[in-house]
Amino acid sequence: MPEILKLKITLIDSNPQIWREVLISLDNNFEDLHYVIQAVMEWNNYHMHEFPLSEDKFIGDEPPNPQSRRDRSFLKESDVKLKKYLNQKGDSIKYIYDFGDNWDHEIEVIGIFEKEKNKEYPVCVDGENASPPEDVGGVFGYNRMVKAFSEEDHPDYDEYKKWLGIEVYNAKKFDIDFINKKVKEMINP
Repeated sequence: MPEILKLKITLIDSNPQIWREVLISLDNNFEDLHYVIQAVMEWNNYHMHEFPLSEDKFIGDEPPNPQSRRDRSFLKESDVKLKKYLNQKGDSIKYIYDFGDNWDHEIEVIGIFEKEKNKEYPVCVDGENASPPEDVGGVFGYNRMVKAFSEEDHPDYDEYKKWLGIEVYNAKKFDIDFINKKVKEMINP
C-alpha cells in the first residue's frame, strides 16, 4: 500500500515561480507539514499560519485569541493526519504563513509511492529559485528587493544590503542539501 506523498509546494504569485517538491508520509500530521514547509522555504517559524479548508474552517495551531480568527472553527494541526485531506494524486490544500506578509502557498499531491527501504522522510527532492527572506513584505516586497539587488543605483539597494547583511542576492539559488539539513533539524529537533 502506498505510504509516501510527493507534494509540490508552490509560493503563489511568485515570479519567477518558487516551488519545492517533498516526500512525506501519509501518516505525518499537518504540524509536521508546517515544519517541513518552514524548512524548505528556509523560514524560522516566526509567524502564525494556517491551512484553510473553507471560509469558516481551517487547520492550524490553536490561536492565542480564538476571536482573532473571526469565530472560524479549526482543527488542531497536530491531531490531523495528512491522509485525511491529501490522499490521492491531484488533492490540494492552501497554506498561509505570516498574516502580514501573507505568503500563500498551493500544496498539491503529485504522486503517491511505496516507502523506500533505508530512505529518510520527509525529504525535499526538487525545487527552484531562492525563498524570500521573512518580513520582506510579501511577494510585492520580495520582487522589490530582487529588483533593488539587480540595480546598485536602486534607491533601496543599500537598505536591503544592510538589512540582510549581504552584498549580492541570488534569486535563482536553490541549495537542496542545505534545505534537507533544515528539514532534519525542524522535524527532529
